[in-house]
Amino acid sequence: MVKSSKNITLVCKAPKLDLQKIQIGNYVSQILSSPTFVNQFWDSIEMVNRNYITSNRKCIERELNHHPLRSFRFIINKN
Repeated sequence: MVKSSKNITLVCKAPKLDLQKIQIGNYVSQILSSPTFVNQFWDSIEMVNRNYITSNRKCIERELNHHPLRSFRFIINKN
C-alpha cells in the first residue's frame, strides 16, 4: 500500500511580492524543522484508544504509520 504524504496547511494573508512569499516559506520551513518545534509537537499530543490515553511517542508513531488506519484511534492536541 502506498503511504500518503503528510501535509501542514498554513493560513495567512497573501503576500503582495514574490520576495515575501519566499521569505514566508523559508521562515515556516525553519520553524517546522527546528528541534524545539518537533519536541513541542510530541509533548502536545496524545493518542486516544478505546481503553486508554497515551503520550508514548513510539505508540503514537506506530499508529500514525499504520495503513489503513484502525478504528477508534484518535490523535488529540492537549492544549
